[in-house]
Amino acid sequence: MTRILSRWCAIFVCYSALLSGIELISHEKSNEGAWESIPSGKTIYVVSHGWHTGIVVKGDEIPELLLPEKNEYPNSTYIEFGWGDADFYMDPDAGVSEALNAALSSDSSVLHVVWFSNAVGKYFPADEVVELRICDKEFEQLCVFLHKSFARDGTGKASALRHGYYQQSKFYRSIEQYHLLNMCNVWTAKALQSAGFSLMPVFFTTAESIMDEVKKHGKVVGSR
Repeated sequence: MTRILSRWCAIFVCYSALLSGIELISHEKSNEGAWESIPSGKTIYVVSHGWHTGIVVKGDEIPELLLPEKNEYPNSTYIEFGWGDADFYMDPDAGVSEALNAALSSDSSVLHVVWFSNAVGKYFPADEVVELRICDKEFEQLCVFLHKSFARDGTGKASALRHGYYQQSKFYRSIEQYHLLNMCNVWTAKALQSAGFSLMPVFFTTAESIMDEVKKHGKVVGSR
């Protein structure tokens, strides 16, 4: 078993090393400083928490028929969405061993949803935060992607599994399958892809790879 895990670790390290050659380029924002060039668009944020990254949007900008979870705490301004393996994500003490188990034998996945009102950089003072601008249509596409990531019943309702890591946060069951080629940061890359960014999500396995790229096309509003 140890030999198998070591082999998978080597594969993961080599696979992640490929990230340095991948470019993240938005067809709407190809010029330097162009994050400010869409005055009628929407602002979103990408946050790195170490292992995981998340996407933050303004709750009142979400289309009415999408993401009913936005109304869980109606007085909040922002909502963050993150995704990952259920066992790993919901374990605050998870480490490398648990990460490998998730990559090789995940049973289920969850979304971690956080509602808050402070400025994003202030709410996550210990984390790296990048601000991005996207068009209205791309924002709606992002909301559709987020909506479809939840496991929902016939009425479209998603049930919370347990409380999350913040005062106003919850874990929800997701329909996405977590595995070596579809990990938490790949999900974030897929979310960015849905929002109009041209990239290959499968190559973005680490939080660092996500943040290094979005910083080229956005504005850093919070750093460690």
